[in-house]
Amino acid sequence: MKVVRKSTSFFKMLKVSYQKQNMVYNDYGWSTKYGKNDPRIKGQPDETVLCRTEGQEMLYFINRCARKWGWSHDILAMQRLEKIIRETVPATIHSQIEVYKWIQENCKSI
Repeated sequence: MKVVRKSTSFFKMLKVSYQKQNMVYNDYGWSTKYGKNDPRIKGQPDETVLCRTEGQEMLYFINRCARKWGWSHDILAMQRLEKIIRETVPATIHSQIEVYKWIQENCKSI
């Protein structure tokens, strides 16, 4: 019997993701309890408000963006993204999708 494997890219096999220990800032809150399908940490970026001081929300958002943009294997890029979200994205932009679009339009390279 011949086993056929699906072609898997090298980076997908690594499954590198941005984790708490990779984060630049250490002032995040980690006490919020999230439901199984909470839109703050699941699914696609949408109109849900992104809390920039809540660790789980930031991890979700950074990892989601990194996968979408094809550099989920690049920890340094994800750290730069974290800094952009915290320091550069205007405070008047609140929802996940607005932050996502602002970064796409204003940060040609991370």
